[in-house]
Amino acid sequence: MKKIIIAIISFLVLSMPAFGSDWKQVGADKDKTYYLDMDGVVKKNKTVKFWYKIKFNTPEKKVSGKLIVEQLINVEINCSERDYYKWSMLNYFTDGSSDSKNYKDEPTSIEPGSVMDAMSKILCE
Repeated sequence: MKKIIIAIISFLVLSMPAFGSDWKQVGADKDKTYYLDMDGVVKKNKTVKFWYKIKFNTPEKKVSGKLIVEQLINVEINCSERDYYKWSMLNYFTDGSSDSKNYKDEPTSIEPGSVMDAMSKILCE
């Protein structure tokens, strides 16, 4: 029972940034479009924490046998080191359901020309 309550609270907390957000398109390719939540940006010293969204044009990526139509990802960029941490992700599926995952990743370098590079140029100014 305790795990169910924690899962519900985690889902509610993680899904809050999606409401009333100001999504700015920051990139696209033939399969997906990337958006940045400008209202949810939190800058502290040399880091920026924010949410970004991936909308799949045609659901194809599978998790637990379900097709994803949209993902919300919570990230923190270290502007001086040019790397980022992924903190959490929400997946929205074609059947209307969703799931969430929390991460404890090591920092990932920002690749020049990537979508994360475009976001860092907007946010680290």
